[in-house]
Amino acid sequence: MKLEKLGTVNLLWFLISLFLVIWLGHQLLGAIINLEIQNLRVTDTVSFGNRPIWFAFVFLLKFIAWLLCLGVTVFYIKRRAKVT
Repeated sequence: MKLEKLGTVNLLWFLISLFLVIWLGHQLLGAIINLEIQNLRVTDTVSFGNRPIWFAFVFLLKFIAWLLCLGVTVFYIKRRAKVT
């Protein structure tokens, strides 16, 4: 599959991914420090002390999304640096 089909060469996807890298990174850092993370679909937080399995699931899901967005961001920067 070509990367153009994935949208990883588009400026809009780069900006969305950059925003998500910062936003999810802030949430993940807060989860590591405070052992609390924002839940997936609601506005409350999940604490490791109260629900450790759900906390780990949410953390892992957001970490995978963060890695994907980081990869898109790095790929876009490398591709643009190669062009110029």
